[in-house]
Amino acid sequence: MLAIPVSEISHEKVAPVFDGCTTVLLFRDADGEIKQSSEIFLLYASPSDYLRVLHEEGVITLVCAALSQEAMSYGESLGIRIIQGVPREVQKALKIYRSWWAGQQ
Repeated sequence: MLAIPVSEISHEKVAPVFDGCTTVLLFRDADGEIKQSSEIFLLYASPSDYLRVLHEEGVITLVCAALSQEAMSYGESLGIRIIQGVPREVQKALKIYRSWWAGQQ
């Protein structure tokens, strides 16, 4: 499962920093297509709590614009692959994920 933190204002925009986001969109790969499956609201918790929830939900990849070094280290310790530095548009972030994933095959 793939997670992308999104802006509070528009779910079409990637949140500028994972550590302060409140909503994460979850995507599943269905027959070669990545489709949104659900969203999680993360209120009043630390970035490590957010990452723990994502891990419990089965997230294996987090695609984000930025996150703190502490959050990155903790996420990787949970086994979550992190792709950061993506553009702020969710659709562009998904394209980067697809390209990254194709390179892993």
